[in-house]
Amino acid sequence: MTDNWATLLEDRPSVPELRAQQADIQAWLKRTRTAQAWLTPLTWGLNFGSLLLGLWFMAGQWALLRAASRRLE
Repeated sequence: MTDNWATLLEDRPSVPELRAQQADIQAWLKRTRTAQAWLTPLTWGLNFGSLLLGLWFMAGQWALLRAASRRLE
């Protein structure tokens, strides 16, 4: 058991390396949160736009169906 602890302590990174890695992770988290703040409203907007486009297409199909049914009468 002591050998395992000795190996783990010898192979661990130094404190300055750990702090540098922590700073890299904090910077990555900040970039991720910034991207999320921009992409979330953009995604909602694109989804809403797709919904409106689908509704417009559906209304056009309904209008064509009504026009065709009037011609068949």
